[in-house]
Amino acid sequence: MKQIHFYRLSSLFCTGLTFAGGGVNLCSSPYQKRVYRLLRKCLRHTFCILNLIKPIAILSPKWKILTLIPFYMLITIGHIKSQFSCTPSAYCNLDLRTAIFGDNQIDSIKNYSYAKSPQSSNFKDWELLGDRECILSDACKNTSEALFFNIYFPKNTVYEFYNTCPLPVIFMFHPGGFSDCSNIENTEGIRYMCREFAKRGFVVFNVEYRRGKLLYKGELFTINRTKTIYQQMAVYRAVQDARGAIRSALKMQADGLFANSFSFNVNKVFGAGASAGSGTVLATAFLQTQAMVDAVSPGFKDRLGNINEEYYYAPSNYSLPEFKGILNMWGNFPMPGSIKTEAQATGFFDQNAYIAPVISFQGKTDQIVEFDNRYEQFPPNEDLGDGRGNYDTTSFCLDNGGLISITRSNDGKDLLMIGALTLRNLVKNKGKQTETYLDCDMGHGLDDDPTDCCTSPANRKLPGCTQTCYKTAFGTNNTTSIDVQLYMVQRTAVFFSVPAYQHSY
Repeated sequence: MKQIHFYRLSSLFCTGLTFAGGGVNLCSSPYQKRVYRLLRKCLRHTFCILNLIKPIAILSPKWKILTLIPFYMLITIGHIKSQFSCTPSAYCNLDLRTAIFGDNQIDSIKNYSYAKSPQSSNFKDWELLGDRECILSDACKNTSEALFFNIYFPKNTVYEFYNTCPLPVIFMFHPGGFSDCSNIENTEGIRYMCREFAKRGFVVFNVEYRRGKLLYKGELFTINRTKTIYQQMAVYRAVQDARGAIRSALKMQADGLFANSFSFNVNKVFGAGASAGSGTVLATAFLQTQAMVDAVSPGFKDRLGNINEEYYYAPSNYSLPEFKGILNMWGNFPMPGSIKTEAQATGFFDQNAYIAPVISFQGKTDQIVEFDNRYEQFPPNEDLGDGRGNYDTTSFCLDNGGLISITRSNDGKDLLMIGALTLRNLVKNKGKQTETYLDCDMGHGLDDDPTDCCTSPANRKLPGCTQTCYKTAFGTNNTTSIDVQLYMVQRTAVFFSVPAYQHSY
């Protein structure tokens, strides 16, 4: 642990407390030496306040209450710093339901590119007319503006041990259905959660990734049950970007790019996401090989490149770290539709080199992401109706040119989508820690905050309540989405704390 300059601190605070101590010069001998000895002892113990109350009372009985206040502030700051000593015993008393750092103690770096420069001529990113209201025309781009992350971390003026005790790191992926209309800036809840994780001692990368998709609008359309070629390509590219972003963050740190701001522990890497972002991180975590990805996206490698591509700051052969834990918020990931039994699902899952612990939050009435598992189908060979091609085939904006297609099976079971409950069982059967929170009233994601609320139960009644109650609270009785988001951060920080705050594992 980095040594704190106790004598210098005692001198500084003695000077500041001369007036508060009723005019007694606390910096003169023997007072400063005594304060120094007590301060040194205090910063090594959680319950040290009594050690300082007594001498201050002796020095200045008249002002002991006033002098207690600045010393209490010093104790709080000192204890925050002393918690992170990189030894297992230092974290036994941590309760990460409560923030360690304050709002003004968190710093951020915005729009940090993780793209290769200059970018490969094969790199492609698209915009598709019909992908919600924000896209006005089709576009195929060779620019890397989607490849960036925003970083949140405790200020190095508050947390002084980045060099000797780097913090655990979370890579967060935002929701939005892989639509270009979704991005880091319009997912306020995710930004809030990133800051709350940082306040609990994590470095957090909020990762932007390539998006853009077209949904199937034919007669067989049922929400998210028919996956077009455009949706499948969006997922594949998002996984490429997720792997590239994580590899690049590690290489950037190795190259010293973050040295003046923060440092994270490359052996304590966590993933998190909501909806499409959760699907991205789950596929990254549990489809660890090209062969596994090929099984759910056959032929994509030839047209879109390897899942470890040369589009990023880190080269394709730069090692991807193991996740020590995953936060899944109403997400899922695919297995081949040919899997029909639990044993077959387990066999496919066992192809992973390791299994990360998972904490999941999911709605039981979700029609977009099934809480357990379900089969989804590829579309029939139907024309889009606007001259751009078919729902199952395209040649538009492919990295390596040519044509890419998906073929619908006879039984319509092309993908087996693994939701929170099935994932829990798979992870648990491998002997890994897992928690699943299922809200029976929740659909896909948290409800918007109510403009009104229910009249019962009484502990959820707000002033002026007449009818609507906030329901998606996972049994917490919280009445706003931000309170539920905070609860999910608290639960996840505690869940992650087992591998995050142990010296070795």
